[in-house]
Amino acid sequence: MATGVISKLKKVHTSAIALIPPESVWGPIQNIRKQYDKAYKRWMPHINLLPPESVIKLQNNLEKAFPSCNDLSTISEKGFTPHLTVGQWSNERATTEAMKHFMSSWESLEFEVKEVYLISRHGEEPFEVRYIIPFQGEIKNVSFKLEEIRSPESGGPANLKVFVANLPLKLKNEELFQAFTAVGLSVVNAHVVGNKGFGFVSFLTQEDQEKAVNTIQRLNIKGRECQIKPAK
Repeated sequence: MATGVISKLKKVHTSAIALIPPESVWGPIQNIRKQYDKAYKRWMPHINLLPPESVIKLQNNLEKAFPSCNDLSTISEKGFTPHLTVGQWSNERATTEAMKHFMSSWESLEFEVKEVYLISRHGEEPFEVRYIIPFQGEIKNVSFKLEEIRSPESGGPANLKVFVANLPLKLKNEELFQAFTAVGLSVVNAHVVGNKGFGFVSFLTQEDQEKAVNTIQRLNIKGRECQIKPAK
């Protein structure tokens, strides 16, 4: 997809590009959001982009790739600071008091960022991951190949895709994605087909697709042995 094509796409408030922490660190974040964030059910924990130093560099690279979507950065003279929302309070004093309360027992969370997510929602439904864009290098030198961004539904060419059977019910796209990246494969996207117990995973290279099918063959995901086969 060329940048010129992207610049002509219609912007909507029901989609965003975001960093999503792994679910292993969601606990303390969701404990606060459940009580104070009015959008708790609509959004997963996320850091909005297109709206630390490395995140700002990532933001700048995304703005170059999507030049028509810089609204948050230009909405005020101060620009936009990427952040993760945990709640809303009525005024500055209430916000400050809440921060003091949470910080008294808060423990720092650290996680590795390997990709950004394109998320969207239909109507009043919660946001879901639609695209997963892996980094091709360290954040300080991010390079995006837009033609390699594929939707979970299409999954890219069949010769770079595998069929995964016996998945745990209610498994999420990002969980399937992370299961394959955890064994060192270069995953482009992962798509779980409803609650049917199967899904598809696509790779950047033929080598990784063949490794998944011929070498790994089976993968333990949340206690279930999942079979990996070539996608037809």
